[in-house]
Amino acid sequence: MALDESHPYIGTAYYIRGLCYLKKNKWRQAERNLHHALRHAQQSNQPNPELEAQIYYQLSKCHQAQYSLVDAIDRVNQGLRVLEDAKTKGTWKERLLCQKAEYHYLLKETLEGYQFVLDHWETLAQSTDCEIRTTISWLRAEFVFQLGYLEQSIEIASHAVEQSQHLSLPLIHNRLWTLLGKVYTHTENWDLADLSFQMALRQNLHPSTVSYDPIYTLIEYSKLYQKQEKWQPAYTYLEKAVSLSKKHLVKDQYLSTLLMLGNLCHECGQKPDEAIRLLQQTLELAQKYEKLDLELEVWFSLAKCYEHCNDEAFHHCLRKGYELRKRVSQEEQKRKSSVPK
Repeated sequence: MALDESHPYIGTAYYIRGLCYLKKNKWRQAERNLHHALRHAQQSNQPNPELEAQIYYQLSKCHQAQYSLVDAIDRVNQGLRVLEDAKTKGTWKERLLCQKAEYHYLLKETLEGYQFVLDHWETLAQSTDCEIRTTISWLRAEFVFQLGYLEQSIEIASHAVEQSQHLSLPLIHNRLWTLLGKVYTHTENWDLADLSFQMALRQNLHPSTVSYDPIYTLIEYSKLYQKQEKWQPAYTYLEKAVSLSKKHLVKDQYLSTLLMLGNLCHECGQKPDEAIRLLQQTLELAQKYEKLDLELEVWFSLAKCYEHCNDEAFHHCLRKGYELRKRVSQEEQKRKSSVPK
């Protein structure tokens, strides 16, 4: 039923509609409806800072899904400012803080993210929301691993798994087990790494888990076998990751996994023709979607494939890679010079 713009619940209707579009992965429609909901919430005679914060949280999810992480973290900061101005505490503030920590992780801001987690650890680790408690533990373990403290990372992640094993949190449990698999791979504890990745993939059997969550786990599982030079299982798991990312239209992940698979075929030395085919396919897609950094990687990967078998193609790839690197560098300089001081 359509509501008039003056209806007292029109803002709520927009918000609910936005959430429905989010569930359907229709990001633009979700964003449009959430902006309408935000406008009505801000113009209301009865301010509701918690509702505004919720809307900013959901808008950040829209940006995250479209790989606009800088915009996503801006939305989270706006939500936090609304709650700060209203001196409001509670679960939504904790959720926004936890989400900001995750964006630091996704943006590869290890030191900043780790410090942020430490600054808010006392609040978030004691949250009444079990998902927030477990998520912040995973993020702390991830940052600690990236900083090179492997035993501490294992300790934090294992404790989080133990404390939350009775809860239905398939996504975060997948992340915790995948992290443990990565750490054990790094320490060459092959059996525990293998067990951890199996446990991670088992979480994705849960019906509430988004179907493309296993992609990252499959990539890391492949790396475990690559380190042992067990090329066939390494290829199998990476091929599954490529297939899943293509099936679920995760474009950036599809391109990166396709590149990984091409590099793996070259590295194992057993599939040179397939390596070139996969890399050329990645190159075409990188050019189509104007992914310059990825295209640069592909040119140099192709050069490695041709180095000992086709001198002309080898030099062609090196030249194209050099030209593209020069172009990327010039564009970066232009961007820096255009930023007002």
